[in-house]
Amino acid sequence: MDRKYWTLLALGAAQGKALTPVQLQKTLFLLGESFPDKMENCYHFEPYNYGPFNADIYGDAEILAQEGLVNIDMPSGCRWCVYSCTSVGLIRVEQIVENIPREVWQFLQKIVDWIFPLSFSQVVSAVYAAYPEMKVNSVFKDR
Repeated sequence: MDRKYWTLLALGAAQGKALTPVQLQKTLFLLGESFPDKMENCYHFEPYNYGPFNADIYGDAEILAQEGLVNIDMPSGCRWCVYSCTSVGLIRVEQIVENIPREVWQFLQKIVDWIFPLSFSQVVSAVYAAYPEMKVNSVFKDR
């Protein structure tokens, strides 16, 4: 499967709601950590300012936006974009889900359900607690 479709699946699991950059990054990181055999040669995460990071995710989101599958918006008063599936993107997600293991899709949905209501600080702290090696280059101060 083309790597960009993992980004689309993460956004599709949000069921039309927008994910922030930290939510999208950490969702894909956690999925890759839990299913490395399914996502090999996909996204390789490096410890960065706020934990695991891969810039290719944003490039893939841009490609998906050009294809009409993803919306990238900048909410008023924010300094970052948010990402969501378009209605066409959600249809494509349904097609892709038929071709991936059920447990992968269910786990992805659970990650998004868990991560969605959390604040930036809560997401970063939770990932650092589970993966302390991703904290090495951090500028984030745990509270």
